[in-house]
Amino acid sequence: MAFEVNSVPWSEAIMAGLPLVDRRDILQATIPAGARIQFSEALPGDAKAIFHLIDQAGLEGMVSKRNDSVYRSGNSTAWLKTKSLHRG
Repeated sequence: MAFEVNSVPWSEAIMAGLPLVDRRDILQATIPAGARIQFSEALPGDAKAIFHLIDQAGLEGMVSKRNDSVYRSGNSTAWLKTKSLHRG
């Protein structure tokens, strides 16, 4: 079983104004060595090529985010969720 964690309770107020790359670094540093927590890797590069691999693997899709985007709840032009049509 896996859970997706985008933030921790204390982090939103502290990190809201920081860019995505800084927030990821801080969150990753909070994971203790040997913990049973998997931190998702960023996949910088050509979004179309990455999506093609995700689609071919039968995964649900991907979320693309701007590295310089700051956190804000709700919809934003700083991120885009793209679903695969070939799932399953």
